[in-house]
Amino acid sequence: MKFIYSLLLCLITCIYAKAQQAEMFQTYAVINVDGNESYRAGGINAAGSNTFNNSTYGSANSFITLKGGQIKTYKNNGGDVTGARLYYRVYPAGSPAGTFTLVNLPFGSNLNGSGDQLWENTGANINLASGLPAGNYTIEVYWQITTNLGDRYDSNGGANFTATFTVTSTTLPVNLVSFNAKASNLMASLDWSTVGETGNAYFDVERSTDAQSFTWVGRVAGQGTATARQQYAFTDETPIAGATYYRLKQVDTDGKFSYSPIRVVIIRSNGELTILGNPVSNDLNVSGLIAGSTAELLDLNGQVRHQQTITADRMQTDVRSLPVGTYLLRVIEPTGTFTKRVLIAR
Repeated sequence: MKFIYSLLLCLITCIYAKAQQAEMFQTYAVINVDGNESYRAGGINAAGSNTFNNSTYGSANSFITLKGGQIKTYKNNGGDVTGARLYYRVYPAGSPAGTFTLVNLPFGSNLNGSGDQLWENTGANINLASGLPAGNYTIEVYWQITTNLGDRYDSNGGANFTATFTVTSTTLPVNLVSFNAKASNLMASLDWSTVGETGNAYFDVERSTDAQSFTWVGRVAGQGTATARQQYAFTDETPIAGATYYRLKQVDTDGKFSYSPIRVVIIRSNGELTILGNPVSNDLNVSGLIAGSTAELLDLNGQVRHQQTITADRMQTDVRSLPVGTYLLRVIEPTGTFTKRVLIAR
Protein backbone atom coordinates (compact mmCIF):
# COMPACT_ATOMS: atom_id res chain seq x y z
CA MET A 1 0.00 0.00 0.00
CA LYS A 2 2.83 2.42 0.88
CA PHE A 3 4.35 1.68 -2.52
CA ILE A 4 1.07 2.59 -4.26
CA TYR A 5 0.81 5.85 -2.30
CA SER A 6 4.41 6.70 -3.13
CA LEU A 7 3.84 5.95 -6.80
CA LEU A 8 0.70 8.08 -6.82
CA LEU A 9 2.51 10.97 -5.15
CA CYS A 10 5.34 10.74 -7.65
CA LEU A 11 2.85 10.73 -10.53
CA ILE A 12 1.06 13.82 -9.18
CA THR A 13 4.38 15.60 -8.70
CA CYS A 14 5.49 14.80 -12.24
CA ILE A 15 2.18 15.97 -13.71
CA TYR A 16 2.42 19.22 -11.75
CA ALA A 17 6.01 19.80 -12.86
CA LYS A 18 5.03 19.11 -16.46
CA ALA A 19 2.23 21.66 -16.22
CA GLN A 20 4.66 24.37 -15.14
CA GLN A 21 5.57 25.41 -18.67
CA ALA A 22 7.24 28.71 -17.77
CA GLU A 23 8.38 29.56 -14.27
CA MET A 24 11.09 30.99 -12.00
CA PHE A 25 13.65 28.84 -10.25
CA GLN A 26 15.81 31.52 -8.56
CA THR A 27 15.11 35.10 -7.45
CA TYR A 28 17.40 37.67 -5.85
CA ALA A 29 17.47 41.27 -4.65
CA VAL A 30 20.84 43.03 -4.76
CA ILE A 31 21.47 45.68 -2.09
CA ASN A 32 24.62 47.60 -1.22
CA VAL A 33 25.12 49.03 2.28
CA ASP A 34 28.19 51.22 2.85
CA GLY A 35 30.03 49.41 0.05
CA ASN A 36 29.05 45.88 1.09
CA GLU A 37 27.00 44.28 -1.68
CA SER A 38 24.87 41.20 -1.08
CA TYR A 39 22.48 39.01 -3.05
CA ARG A 40 19.45 37.98 -0.97
CA ALA A 41 17.25 35.19 -2.32
CA GLY A 42 13.48 35.14 -2.51
CA GLY A 43 11.31 32.18 -1.67
CA ILE A 44 12.50 29.66 -4.27
CA ASN A 45 15.76 27.72 -4.47
CA ALA A 46 18.15 30.07 -2.70
CA ALA A 47 21.12 28.07 -4.06
CA GLY A 48 22.97 28.50 -0.78
CA SER A 49 22.47 32.27 -0.66
CA ASN A 50 21.23 34.25 2.30
CA THR A 51 17.48 34.71 2.16
CA PHE A 52 15.83 38.12 1.95
CA ASN A 53 12.81 37.44 4.14
CA ASN A 54 13.11 38.45 7.81
CA SER A 55 16.74 39.48 7.34
CA THR A 56 18.42 42.71 8.40
CA TYR A 57 20.88 44.91 6.54
CA GLY A 58 21.99 46.61 9.74
CA SER A 59 22.87 50.30 9.94
CA ALA A 60 23.68 52.40 6.89
CA ASN A 61 26.27 54.98 7.90
CA SER A 62 26.91 56.38 4.42
CA PHE A 63 24.42 54.94 1.92
CA ILE A 64 22.06 52.06 1.16
CA THR A 65 21.22 51.43 -2.48
CA LEU A 66 19.07 48.91 -4.27
CA LYS A 67 21.41 47.80 -7.03
CA GLY A 68 18.61 45.81 -8.65
CA GLY A 69 17.63 42.19 -8.86
CA GLN A 70 17.92 38.91 -10.69
CA ILE A 71 15.52 36.17 -11.80
CA LYS A 72 16.39 32.82 -13.36
CA THR A 73 13.61 31.18 -15.36
CA TYR A 74 12.86 28.05 -17.34
CA LYS A 75 10.43 27.27 -20.16
CA ASN A 76 9.11 24.10 -21.79
CA ASN A 77 5.98 22.61 -23.42
CA GLY A 78 5.43 25.78 -25.46
CA GLY A 79 5.78 28.10 -22.47
CA ASP A 80 7.84 31.24 -22.94
CA VAL A 81 9.03 33.99 -20.58
CA THR A 82 8.78 37.49 -22.07
CA GLY A 83 9.61 39.85 -19.19
CA ALA A 84 10.78 40.09 -15.59
CA ARG A 85 10.42 42.66 -12.82
CA LEU A 86 11.26 43.32 -9.17
CA TYR A 87 8.90 45.45 -7.06
CA TYR A 88 9.93 47.21 -3.85
CA ARG A 89 8.71 49.70 -1.27
CA VAL A 90 10.31 51.25 1.82
CA TYR A 91 8.48 52.52 4.90
CA PRO A 92 9.14 53.18 8.60
CA ALA A 93 9.07 49.98 10.64
CA GLY A 94 5.61 49.40 12.09
CA SER A 95 3.96 52.03 9.88
CA PRO A 96 1.50 51.58 6.99
CA ALA A 97 3.19 50.69 3.70
CA GLY A 98 2.92 52.80 0.56
CA THR A 99 2.85 51.85 -3.11
CA PHE A 100 5.38 49.61 -4.84
CA THR A 101 7.98 50.85 -7.32
CA LEU A 102 8.91 48.73 -10.34
CA VAL A 103 12.44 47.82 -11.38
CA ASN A 104 12.63 46.24 -14.83
CA LEU A 105 14.95 43.23 -15.12
CA PRO A 106 15.92 43.00 -18.80
CA PHE A 107 16.89 39.71 -20.45
CA GLY A 108 20.52 38.93 -19.72
CA SER A 109 21.46 35.61 -21.30
CA ASN A 110 20.49 32.00 -21.91
CA LEU A 111 21.75 29.52 -19.33
CA ASN A 112 23.22 26.07 -19.87
CA GLY A 113 21.85 25.78 -23.40
CA SER A 114 18.67 24.24 -21.95
CA GLY A 115 16.17 27.05 -22.39
CA ASP A 116 16.86 28.51 -18.96
CA GLN A 117 17.19 32.29 -18.93
CA LEU A 118 18.77 34.99 -16.78
CA TRP A 119 16.97 38.31 -16.28
CA GLU A 120 18.85 40.95 -14.31
CA ASN A 121 19.54 44.59 -13.57
CA THR A 122 22.37 45.31 -11.16
CA GLY A 123 22.91 48.95 -12.16
CA ALA A 124 19.67 50.51 -10.90
CA ASN A 125 21.49 52.12 -7.91
CA ILE A 126 18.26 53.36 -6.30
CA ASN A 127 18.90 55.37 -3.17
CA LEU A 128 16.62 53.63 -0.65
CA ALA A 129 17.27 56.15 2.11
CA SER A 130 16.65 59.25 0.02
CA GLY A 131 14.74 61.77 2.09
CA LEU A 132 14.46 59.48 5.12
CA PRO A 133 15.21 60.76 8.62
CA ALA A 134 17.19 58.62 11.04
CA GLY A 135 15.22 55.57 12.17
CA ASN A 136 14.32 51.94 11.50
CA TYR A 137 12.82 50.95 8.15
CA THR A 138 11.30 48.00 6.31
CA ILE A 139 11.98 47.16 2.68
CA GLU A 140 9.40 44.88 1.08
CA VAL A 141 9.86 43.09 -2.26
CA TYR A 142 8.37 40.56 -4.64
CA TRP A 143 9.27 39.27 -8.11
CA GLN A 144 7.14 38.84 -11.24
CA ILE A 145 7.61 37.35 -14.69
CA THR A 146 5.36 37.63 -17.72
CA THR A 147 4.80 34.51 -19.82
CA ASN A 148 2.62 33.59 -22.77
CA LEU A 149 0.51 31.64 -20.26
CA GLY A 150 0.06 34.48 -17.77
CA ASP A 151 2.04 36.16 -15.00
CA ARG A 152 3.99 34.25 -12.34
CA TYR A 153 5.01 35.59 -8.92
CA ASP A 154 7.47 34.89 -6.14
CA SER A 155 5.63 36.76 -3.39
CA ASN A 156 5.72 34.59 -0.27
CA GLY A 157 2.18 33.39 -0.83
CA GLY A 158 0.99 36.96 -1.36
CA ALA A 159 2.55 38.26 1.89
CA ASN A 160 5.72 39.47 0.10
CA PHE A 161 9.24 39.36 1.53
CA THR A 162 10.53 41.88 4.06
CA ALA A 163 13.89 42.92 5.48
CA THR A 164 14.92 45.76 7.78
CA PHE A 165 17.62 48.41 7.93
CA THR A 166 18.49 51.45 10.03
CA VAL A 167 19.25 54.94 8.77
CA THR A 168 21.72 56.87 10.93
CA SER A 169 21.81 60.64 11.20
CA THR A 170 24.85 60.78 8.90
CA THR A 171 23.44 58.57 6.15
CA LEU A 172 23.46 59.98 2.63
CA PRO A 173 25.31 63.05 1.43
CA VAL A 174 22.12 64.18 -0.39
CA ASN A 175 18.50 63.75 0.68
CA LEU A 176 16.22 64.02 -2.35
CA VAL A 177 12.77 64.85 -0.98
CA SER A 178 10.84 65.50 -4.21
CA PHE A 179 11.17 64.90 -7.95
CA ASN A 180 8.49 65.92 -10.46
CA ALA A 181 8.23 65.89 -14.26
CA LYS A 182 5.49 67.20 -16.53
CA ALA A 183 4.83 68.22 -20.13
CA SER A 184 4.75 71.96 -20.89
CA ASN A 185 4.47 73.48 -24.38
CA LEU A 186 5.99 70.46 -26.15
CA MET A 187 8.83 70.38 -23.61
CA ALA A 188 9.46 68.35 -20.47
CA SER A 189 9.82 70.37 -17.25
CA LEU A 190 11.57 68.72 -14.31
CA ASP A 191 11.96 70.02 -10.78
CA TRP A 192 13.32 68.50 -7.59
CA SER A 193 14.42 69.51 -4.12
CA THR A 194 16.83 68.34 -1.43
CA VAL A 195 17.12 68.81 2.31
CA GLY A 196 20.74 68.63 3.43
CA GLU A 197 23.64 68.14 1.04
CA THR A 198 27.21 67.05 1.73
CA GLY A 199 29.66 66.95 -1.17
CA ASN A 200 26.95 67.13 -3.85
CA ALA A 201 28.79 67.74 -7.13
CA TYR A 202 25.97 67.64 -9.68
CA PHE A 203 22.81 65.98 -11.02
CA ASP A 204 22.81 64.35 -14.45
CA VAL A 205 19.36 64.23 -16.09
CA GLU A 206 18.78 61.05 -18.09
CA ARG A 207 15.87 59.94 -20.26
CA SER A 208 14.58 56.74 -21.85
CA THR A 209 11.76 55.49 -24.06
CA ASP A 210 11.47 52.10 -22.32
CA ALA A 211 12.45 52.86 -18.68
CA GLN A 212 15.46 50.54 -19.12
CA SER A 213 18.11 52.09 -21.38
CA PHE A 214 18.81 55.72 -20.41
CA THR A 215 20.80 58.43 -22.19
CA TRP A 216 22.28 61.66 -20.84
CA VAL A 217 20.27 64.84 -21.47
CA GLY A 218 21.88 67.53 -19.33
CA ARG A 219 23.57 68.46 -16.05
CA VAL A 220 22.65 70.70 -13.12
CA ALA A 221 25.30 71.72 -10.59
CA GLY A 222 24.79 70.75 -6.97
CA GLN A 223 25.26 73.02 -3.96
CA GLY A 224 28.22 71.11 -2.53
CA THR A 225 27.37 71.28 1.15
CA ALA A 226 24.15 72.91 2.35
CA THR A 227 21.75 72.44 5.27
CA ALA A 228 18.74 74.39 3.95
CA ARG A 229 16.23 73.10 1.40
CA GLN A 230 17.53 73.45 -2.17
CA GLN A 231 15.36 73.74 -5.29
CA TYR A 232 16.43 72.58 -8.75
CA ALA A 233 14.88 72.68 -12.22
CA PHE A 234 15.69 71.47 -15.72
CA THR A 235 13.85 71.73 -19.05
CA ASP A 236 14.26 69.18 -21.83
CA GLU A 237 13.56 71.36 -24.87
CA THR A 238 13.68 68.49 -27.38
CA PRO A 239 11.90 65.57 -25.72
CA ILE A 240 10.85 62.43 -27.55
CA ALA A 241 7.21 62.29 -28.68
CA GLY A 242 5.12 59.84 -26.68
CA ALA A 243 6.05 58.47 -23.27
CA THR A 244 9.50 59.55 -22.08
CA TYR A 245 10.98 58.36 -18.78
CA TYR A 246 13.29 60.58 -16.72
CA ARG A 247 15.62 59.94 -13.79
CA LEU A 248 18.32 61.86 -11.92
CA LYS A 249 21.84 60.59 -11.39
CA GLN A 250 23.18 62.37 -8.30
CA VAL A 251 26.99 62.39 -8.21
CA ASP A 252 29.11 63.21 -5.15
CA THR A 253 32.45 65.02 -5.22
CA ASP A 254 34.17 61.66 -4.54
CA GLY A 255 32.51 60.06 -7.59
CA LYS A 256 29.88 58.02 -5.76
CA PHE A 257 26.44 58.21 -7.33
CA SER A 258 22.85 57.06 -6.97
CA TYR A 259 19.67 57.24 -9.04
CA SER A 260 16.33 58.80 -8.26
CA PRO A 261 12.95 57.12 -8.85
CA ILE A 262 11.76 57.24 -12.47
CA ARG A 263 9.16 59.75 -13.67
CA VAL A 264 7.21 59.60 -16.95
CA VAL A 265 6.18 62.48 -19.21
CA ILE A 266 3.87 62.08 -22.20
CA ILE A 267 4.67 64.53 -24.99
CA ARG A 268 1.83 65.10 -27.45
CA SER A 269 2.75 66.04 -31.00
CA ASN A 270 0.05 68.75 -31.08
CA GLY A 271 0.91 70.38 -27.78
CA GLU A 272 -1.56 70.80 -24.94
CA LEU A 273 -5.08 69.42 -25.24
CA THR A 274 -7.30 72.49 -24.70
CA ILE A 275 -11.02 73.05 -24.24
CA LEU A 276 -11.92 76.41 -25.82
CA GLY A 277 -14.40 78.02 -23.47
CA ASN A 278 -15.31 76.11 -20.32
CA PRO A 279 -18.09 76.10 -19.05
CA VAL A 280 -19.77 75.10 -22.32
CA SER A 281 -23.31 76.03 -23.29
CA ASN A 282 -23.99 74.96 -26.91
CA ASP A 283 -20.87 73.60 -28.62
CA LEU A 284 -17.88 71.83 -27.12
CA ASN A 285 -14.75 73.04 -28.92
CA VAL A 286 -11.43 71.25 -28.38
CA SER A 287 -8.03 72.03 -29.91
CA GLY A 288 -4.69 70.21 -29.92
CA LEU A 289 -6.20 66.91 -31.07
CA ILE A 290 -4.39 64.27 -33.11
CA ALA A 291 -6.06 62.77 -36.17
CA GLY A 292 -6.93 59.11 -35.76
CA SER A 293 -7.58 59.36 -32.03
CA THR A 294 -10.96 58.82 -30.36
CA ALA A 295 -12.85 61.35 -28.24
CA GLU A 296 -15.49 60.33 -25.70
CA LEU A 297 -17.70 62.48 -23.49
CA LEU A 298 -18.71 60.65 -20.31
CA ASP A 299 -21.03 61.56 -17.47
CA LEU A 300 -19.88 61.07 -13.88
CA ASN A 301 -21.49 57.60 -13.83
CA GLY A 302 -19.04 56.52 -16.53
CA GLN A 303 -21.66 56.34 -19.29
CA VAL A 304 -20.43 57.43 -22.74
CA ARG A 305 -22.77 60.19 -23.93
CA HIS A 306 -20.90 61.01 -27.13
CA GLN A 307 -18.09 59.37 -29.11
CA GLN A 308 -16.33 60.25 -32.35
CA THR A 309 -13.17 59.60 -34.33
CA ILE A 310 -10.90 62.61 -34.68
CA THR A 311 -10.00 63.63 -38.24
CA ALA A 312 -8.34 67.01 -37.62
CA ASP A 313 -6.60 68.96 -34.85
CA ARG A 314 -9.88 70.49 -33.70
CA MET A 315 -13.29 69.15 -32.73
CA GLN A 316 -16.69 70.86 -32.42
CA THR A 317 -19.60 68.95 -30.90
CA ASP A 318 -23.16 70.06 -30.20
CA VAL A 319 -23.92 69.36 -26.53
CA ARG A 320 -27.30 71.12 -26.25
CA SER A 321 -29.09 67.79 -25.82
CA LEU A 322 -27.07 66.94 -22.70
CA PRO A 323 -28.27 67.95 -19.24
CA VAL A 324 -26.44 70.64 -17.32
CA GLY A 325 -23.64 69.19 -15.20
CA THR A 326 -20.05 67.97 -15.09
CA TYR A 327 -18.65 65.59 -17.72
CA LEU A 328 -15.30 64.07 -18.59
CA LEU A 329 -13.74 64.41 -22.02
CA ARG A 330 -11.55 61.34 -22.62
CA VAL A 331 -9.23 61.40 -25.64
CA ILE A 332 -7.58 58.10 -26.57
CA GLU A 333 -4.40 58.55 -28.61
CA PRO A 334 -1.51 56.29 -29.67
CA THR A 335 0.68 57.91 -26.98
CA GLY A 336 -1.84 57.53 -24.16
CA THR A 337 -5.24 58.50 -22.79
CA PHE A 338 -5.96 62.07 -21.65
CA THR A 339 -8.88 63.32 -19.60
CA LYS A 340 -10.28 66.83 -19.20
CA ARG A 341 -13.19 67.99 -17.05
CA VAL A 342 -16.06 69.72 -18.91
CA LEU A 343 -18.82 71.75 -17.30
CA ILE A 344 -22.05 72.21 -19.27
CA ALA A 345 -23.96 75.24 -18.01
CA ARG A 346 -26.71 77.39 -19.51
